Amino acid sequence: DFYAGLGIISQMKGIEKDAKRYFELSLEQRLSGKDNLKVIAGYNNIANFYSITGQHDEAIKYWKKALEISETIGDIVQNARIYNNIGISCFKRRNFDKAIENYQKALSIYRTINDVLGIADVLGNIAEVMIEEFKLGEAYENISEARKLHELARNLDGICEMDFLLLSLYLNAGNVKNAELVINKINMECANLPKHLLDFELAIFEMKKKNFDVAESILTELEKSEFIRRDRELYLKILISMLKLNYVSGKVSILENFSSMLELANDKISRSMIYFLVALLYEDKDKTLSFRYLNESINELGDEFAEFKWKIYLKIAEYYKSRGIDVKFLQYFGQSLLSFEGLIKRIKLPEFVRTYVEDIENEKFYDLMKKLNV
Repeated sequence: DFYAGLGIISQMKGIEKDAKRYFELSLEQRLSGKDNLKVIAGYNNIANFYSITGQHDEAIKYWKKALEISETIGDIVQNARIYNNIGISCFKRRNFDKAIENYQKALSIYRTINDVLGIADVLGNIAEVMIEEFKLGEAYENISEARKLHELARNLDGICEMDFLLLSLYLNAGNVKNAELVINKINMECANLPKHLLDFELAIFEMKKKNFDVAESILTELEKSEFIRRDRELYLKILISMLKLNYVSGKVSILENFSSMLELANDKISRSMIYFLVALLYEDKDKTLSFRYLNESINELGDEFAEFKWKIYLKIAEYYKSRGIDVKFLQYFGQSLLSFEGLIKRIKLPEFVRTYVEDIENEKFYDLMKKLNV
């Protein structure tokens, strides 16, 4: 309708206040009628608005309103789409259990009605969760299955999306060789992938290849973009990657926007990662401050899983060993070993385990773990 169209235009222009008002007016108009499908679309429009602006709790609230109507009228295709969307918002909130729960509901419906593209789409989304949880073997299986389905449907865009996910998986696993093969394939066949997202992955790839100047150039260009700054999640990932680059390249300099990064981070994992990386950057400048940030990092995590948790414990153990406090050293070194063992079980595939420990982000820590023998 007219208001929904104005809402979409306003959102594309970045005028969020107007977009929200127009979507709400559109919903009011739809609620006054008797067409359930239009009401569902109205709720979906507002949910999409909140999702794009990073307000995922609000997005879930409106998708659930849409789902109530959709379930009442028995529109199972709409149900599947909404479950998938709720899963995406749960994923963005890092509520991975809820994300998988909703994805599985969507997947069950798509399998029942034999919707090949629906199945492939959800399998890709599940793989994205698996990558974040570092269940890389499972992620690889899901991507492979989804890619075969997209090939069956001759869906080039879907194939390219799976290749992009595969690139992310290989970079997380430190598998630079396979990552390069995927990049070459994407460059030849996938012109429709969003350039800024691909550029970000290319920056990580160049960092892992130790082409630090190239990586820095790409990340700096992305960081300056006003378009990217409106995407809170991607912008934070870029800033965190710049911190990582500082450390692995040996160009140790503290970013001026450290405190603003913490304000951007609204989840424990991101905040912990920031504290950890800043601790590494202070390591040779101020060991006491570095140790303080290591403790901030581990306290942020609590019982949460994080890929880098074993490294935090390891650096705390190293600190206590350097001060001859053996009881504390043994405590944290033991926790590091247990955390590392748990991570290896998650990664699952031996090839990925090998490339992970050889990765530039991890090799120093793996060598330190071997050195700090008991």
